[in-house]
Amino acid sequence: MSIPQVHFYKFTVYLLSERPMLLLRKREDMLDINANLYLAPLTVAHGAALFSLVDSNRMFLATWLPWVPFSRTLQHSVDFIHTTQKQMELKQGFHGGIFFHGQLVGVLGFHAISRTHKHASIGYWLGEPFTGKGLMTRAVKRLVRHAFVDEDLHRIEIRCAVKNRSSVAIPKRLGFQKEGLLRQCEKVNGVYHDHEIYALLRGDWIRMNCSELASAGSHVLAK
Repeated sequence: MSIPQVHFYKFTVYLLSERPMLLLRKREDMLDINANLYLAPLTVAHGAALFSLVDSNRMFLATWLPWVPFSRTLQHSVDFIHTTQKQMELKQGFHGGIFFHGQLVGVLGFHAISRTHKHASIGYWLGEPFTGKGLMTRAVKRLVRHAFVDEDLHRIEIRCAVKNRSSVAIPKRLGFQKEGLLRQCEKVNGVYHDHEIYALLRGDWIRMNCSELASAGSHVLAK
């Protein structure tokens, strides 16, 4: 059965009845990972899917994310989407959705890029049913590549609560170096959490991916 489409300027809207899945996609801003997984900016059309994802995973997410108790309505999700759109309009880096088989399953993005010092930090979260599949590791890996190749950054940081072992495992898998500990730096549900700081430098990333970059003829090796 073919999927009905409505075409707008630079957009294709896939009409999929009531499923909060394939929504607005601006193709030139997408970061493809594989045939089933990609990153894409969020639009207001994703508002209901984003709120549903937060609301259905509220207890899971609230363990580590301080904003969850304050995201109580659809409008809160729409407001967040507007914030990510503004960030991208200001050239402060990608902040958007993780899509798996067309379904919004999480959020990933930069915390504002420093163009002067060429560095940024990355934040991310994933709905509980989609954890344990390697999706976030692949998504962060793709965003790191985007950071060094397309954004020409020099340093990427990831900060994770020490006890959030799933989150901590991601920078470790991707070759980030542990650089320090921030003691009791974030309060979530009345509890102060220590954060570990992980960082990856452009030169280290190039060395880890030298063969792949050379075979692709990447310009990043010439910088």
